[in-house]
Amino acid sequence: MADYQNKNWQEYRDTSAQDTLDRIIKGYFNYANAQFIANISIQDIINILKKHELLIMPTNGQLLSNPYFTPPGPERHNLLINDYDAQTKEFITNDPGTKNG
Repeated sequence: MADYQNKNWQEYRDTSAQDTLDRIIKGYFNYANAQFIANISIQDIINILKKHELLIMPTNGQLLSNPYFTPPGPERHNLLINDYDAQTKEFITNDPGTKNG
């Protein structure tokens, strides 16, 4: 992906969620069926998951309290949200940033 960004934009760096969608998801992976949703609510996320769609959620990793992060944790971190447990009111995620997923 870094080579792709260097070739197309003469740089490789952290990008905004919208730029990541445009450059990486749509450009590098050639996946057009994705969208950026600003100011998403918890109910929006639940509704998307009910349609069996996935979400890549950019977060402030330092606010996640993930015990597997080296303190203080990353400022910017992406999670894949793939389900919601209504009983516990928790989102089920896959976290590519740790060996524990």
